[in-house]
Amino acid sequence: MAMATGSACCERTARPEQSGPVAQLVEQRPYKPCVAGSSPVWPTHHLELPLWTSVADMSEELATCPVTGLRGPRHSAEPVAPFSFSGPVTVGAIVAALEARYPLSLTEPWDSVGLTVGSPDAHVQWVHFVVDVTEETVAEAVALGAEMIVAHHPLLFRPVSSVAASTSRGRIITELITRGIALYVAHTNADNARPGVSDALAEQLGFAAAIPIVPVPTGQLVTGTGRIGDLAEPMTFADFIAHVSRALNTHVRAAGDPAALIRRVAVCGGAGDSLLQQVAATDADVYVTADLRHHVVLDHLAEGGCPVIDAGHWASESAWLKPASQALVADFAGEITATVSPHVTDPWLRS
Repeated sequence: MAMATGSACCERTARPEQSGPVAQLVEQRPYKPCVAGSSPVWPTHHLELPLWTSVADMSEELATCPVTGLRGPRHSAEPVAPFSFSGPVTVGAIVAALEARYPLSLTEPWDSVGLTVGSPDAHVQWVHFVVDVTEETVAEAVALGAEMIVAHHPLLFRPVSSVAASTSRGRIITELITRGIALYVAHTNADNARPGVSDALAEQLGFAAAIPIVPVPTGQLVTGTGRIGDLAEPMTFADFIAHVSRALNTHVRAAGDPAALIRRVAVCGGAGDSLLQQVAATDADVYVTADLRHHVVLDHLAEGGCPVIDAGHWASESAWLKPASQALVADFAGEITATVSPHVTDPWLRS
């Protein structure tokens, strides 16, 4: 994919001037495209920004693995039905495009997805993709002049009785409404879609995901939770641990025999220890996920289960942001700009 920069991008609608800490942060961060696996930086409204304008141009970069550099299809999954767009780009149109790719029918019953804040009729030029809706990621959207945020994790996951600005969640909602920024959430519908979150994680690790861990047939397309696929070349578990850490730019926890040979890999972006029994029933040599619990892993290994890697919740899901944002731009033939937040919302300190 070729990214247009320079005057073509600068001709877009002028962005509001910022003041205070956000403006200082904007000024201090140099521009660099947000590329999966690169150092985390985020583009700002007053600098040259990547503008995805051509589906044909996009396909070239999508065919290059960001970890191995090998060329091939970005996802092994069947293509989604094409999204048909006409008329002005509105929040409602973007919602329709997202739900064509991440159908609501794939949402888990306990989940909370969809349009959380904003009017479907509001016009949109700029969409900011984030894993978590926090005060920091909302500040990014404000600094960019974005009219919409697409988040992976729900902001309102559990019932609330107040959104007063005396709480963090209340301040976030107040800021979104005050600034006119819409919020859409694609959570388990994006996890279970194909391509989805686990496909992006597999690609970041350098292999093409072939089958779901837990298949869910939907017409002619078999999708579901997690993915399993093969590395191009086998490696020891010790080497694979280092590979995962480099590919996701994060510290990891790992359990298993360092000398074990790894070829077939199972992955699940986000919390995935609920799938350990299903993984154990496959021929996967290793399982990469997040939020693994102590006793669950002990039991899994005691029963002869494969080695496991806990890559952290944010790191295992953030790889999805870039392909999701690129796909949305392609849906609208470059009529919108999409950016990806590099803000690491993993709350754990690493020593």
